Amino acid sequence: MLLERDAIVELQCRCMQERSCFWRLHDELHQRLLSSKLEQFLNQVRSEAELCEKLKQLMLESATAALEREGWMSRHLSKSQELSRMGEQHEALSVLLTQYLRELEERQEMNLDQALRRKALDDATLSYVLRQRDEEVSDKLQTWKDALREAHKLLTALLKRYEPFQRGDEVFVARVMEWLVSAPHVKQIVDACAC
Repeated sequence: MLLERDAIVELQCRCMQERSCFWRLHDELHQRLLSSKLEQFLNQVRSEAELCEKLKQLMLESATAALEREGWMSRHLSKSQELSRMGEQHEALSVLLTQYLRELEERQEMNLDQALRRKALDDATLSYVLRQRDEEVSDKLQTWKDALREAHKLLTALLKRYEPFQRGDEVFVARVMEWLVSAPHVKQIVDACAC
């Protein structure tokens, strides 16, 4: 009986040891499996976190690019409007310049026409005045020529009439004849009369 009891106790001890070993192995296996699954889960979480970070970065870059594109489109629209406004201003300035050049050409033609008319009138007036003066001078010269010619004839006749001269008259008559012949304002007329 004691042997059986010792055998049972020993069996129970061995069974307890095997059970303890089994549970230890089971716990170790379960712990390894849990650690492996936990590692996989953590790797998956890390991978998803990295993916989320990449997605977040891509979304940020996309939002930044969208904002830049929106700003660029806004600037482009502003530049287009400014170019359109400048084109309208250029067209208006071209119209004004064309009108100014046309008016300037008309004014120049008008001024040139007026200047030509004024010059023609001045030339005609000057020609008329010069012709009138020439006629007056010619009339006066003709009158003087006629008077000098008549005086020359009368003086010559008078000098011939009183020959022979009294004593002392020869010097006076010679001086008068010399003056008549040599005077610059008379000589040409006297020469013409002599001819």
